[in-house]
Amino acid sequence: PNSFEKKAKVRVDGYQLGLDFVHLRKMMSKSKLYRDGGLYGPDVGQPRDHRVDLLDSFLQSGAKAIDACTWHHYYVNGRDTSLQDFLDPEVLDSLALKTKEVQKTVNSVSPGKGVWLGETSSAFGGGAAGLSDTFVAGFMWLDKLGLGARLGLNVVMRQVLVGSGSYHLVDDDLDPLPDYWLSVLYKKLVGPEVLKIQAVSDMGQSKRVRMYLHCANKKSYSSGAVVLMSMNLNKKAARISVPALVSGSTVDAFVLQSDT
Repeated sequence: PNSFEKKAKVRVDGYQLGLDFVHLRKMMSKSKLYRDGGLYGPDVGQPRDHRVDLLDSFLQSGAKAIDACTWHHYYVNGRDTSLQDFLDPEVLDSLALKTKEVQKTVNSVSPGKGVWLGETSSAFGGGAAGLSDTFVAGFMWLDKLGLGARLGLNVVMRQVLVGSGSYHLVDDDLDPLPDYWLSVLYKKLVGPEVLKIQAVSDMGQSKRVRMYLHCANKKSYSSGAVVLMSMNLNKKAARISVPALVSGSTVDAFVLQSDT
């Protein structure tokens, strides 16, 4: 709703939008088809001036109507980004900053309300051609899934499955792109339980070797199994050593590399 002002010269009032959601919830409760359905919103863009104000005022009137609060996140502008941005830990860490801003706003008005990413990908504006649809986009995507889970984002909705710019998961010929296979692996292997992990190198804590640890998906592995997701943003190879407690365990390794 915060984009209406730029695209249609219409400024959406957050408080009124919240009241509209309350009215919609009442309408849904009277419908046999929708009375048990979920209602999610307001799908604001990532925090910035009016967007934060709109979210706060929306929640003041409409928090009780929604099952979870949704917002959108993109790392960069698809029209002027670069390969280096996709591998920059500072760019990847921006998700944490924006998520915490949204969570702070939500918790100040409606403590305990869930926060979802209702739309997200690498670059806004349809993605970055030659980047968002290639192997390098996987660094942003996997990091967003891992970091988002650690931050408490219960749901992450990817923009988009097919069509629309360069950030689709399946191309126009219906051939899956790298992020599609990354999504399949994540859904198959990773369970919802997030575990604490810290990666330390000889130079101290590393931001360029990123790691996330989860309990494994119980549909794929027995209880007690864990999934370690790791990615190397460096140009040189990195060696990962795990504690002796698990070093003797059976390991299924899924190694994803580009053609070049």
